[in-house]
Amino acid sequence: MKDKPEVEHISPYSSESNTSKSQVHHHDINLYNEKPDLSLPSIKNYFATRISTLLDFPIYHETRRWYEIVNPIPGLKEMTPYHWNQYFMGWALWVLDSFDFFCVSVFATDIAATLKVSVYEITWGMTLVLMLRSVGAIIFGSLSDKIGRKYPYIILCLLFIIIETCTGIVKTYQQFLAVRALFGICMGGAYSVSVITSMEGQFLRARATLSGLFLPGYSVGYMFAMIFARAFSGTYKKGESWRSLFWFSAGLSVLLVIWRFCSPETREFLRIKKRKLKLKQKNLNGTTNQNMFQKLANASIFKTLKTDYLVFSYLVIMYALFNFTTQASQDLYVTLLTVQYKMSLDIETVVIVLQGIAAVIGGLICGPCSELVGRRFMHVNNLVLTETCCMFCFASLIRFKFRKKSTSYFLLNLLSINY
Repeated sequence: MKDKPEVEHISPYSSESNTSKSQVHHHDINLYNEKPDLSLPSIKNYFATRISTLLDFPIYHETRRWYEIVNPIPGLKEMTPYHWNQYFMGWALWVLDSFDFFCVSVFATDIAATLKVSVYEITWGMTLVLMLRSVGAIIFGSLSDKIGRKYPYIILCLLFIIIETCTGIVKTYQQFLAVRALFGICMGGAYSVSVITSMEGQFLRARATLSGLFLPGYSVGYMFAMIFARAFSGTYKKGESWRSLFWFSAGLSVLLVIWRFCSPETREFLRIKKRKLKLKQKNLNGTTNQNMFQKLANASIFKTLKTDYLVFSYLVIMYALFNFTTQASQDLYVTLLTVQYKMSLDIETVVIVLQGIAAVIGGLICGPCSELVGRRFMHVNNLVLTETCCMFCFASLIRFKFRKKSTSYFLLNLLSINY
């Protein structure tokens, strides 16, 4: 009987310093998870243990003290200049991605006035971006697995340069929608490329802190968009300062192109590429007969979906809920302050800077603390507290003055961007 062909596998390396050769060989043999057990006893056991496993905190099984677990310094000390470079290079792309998106949010009223449409119609440009992010994630995520992390990063930055420059020169509403639709594809691609550039191959002990800081990069981009909106206020023509902001954003992408071009491909991808080549040669038994689909497609994606479709579905739903919370609380907040509360640009900048600071603080707290109580409990805890802050935030918008509004928004972003 013909031997079962070996298949491609995502790298088993969790840390460059603590993965043995025997572990790697074991992963080479058992390349994929087994299909989920959907028998009735298994399903009953799953639902019966949801609460008990949620409250079975990792700290109960640790010999270290709690302050030793949450202390980020030992893990960060393991990182080399290569690791720091990769991390901040990916983080910078994520921040720029957010910056470009929120350029519309902070200037929605001015863009609407320039293009002679309502703010409601301008928000369709934001909706298009969000709708098309999944398309970009699939395209550039697959491309990153096929050709590496480096060149998709550079391609995305080059596209950002073109799109943001074109956004700054649009004359009609239809042109605006067209360039924002293209940006949506690139925005989805940027997240997939940035997160794998930052987190791939990072040391295990540092990952909680690094992941906790990575996601708030979205709020940092929002904060910078607001700061530079204030800085560029009054430039170019009256009421069209938003054009200068988009052109400035295009210039930032040039810096990232240079940075990424001068940095090497990730070591992790080179390992994966080498192992995939060996496995492919072994599966082909020395032949080169492949159809076009086999040459272009990444078969490991389909194999993974066959075995891990439940986990994949769970993650999609969870991230959709996460996006609902963050986008609903951020995208039109500046417009709300401008139109309904008649706040000045200076005060609006203070409010958005506060939320950016809150998000970073929340990330630095929640990341390491998830090592104590587990990822699930941290997600549930932050979700509950986020919804409580949402109610408090919008109740205070109706009832109280600026101080209460800024305080509640600070608390909201302390939690919502990090669950």
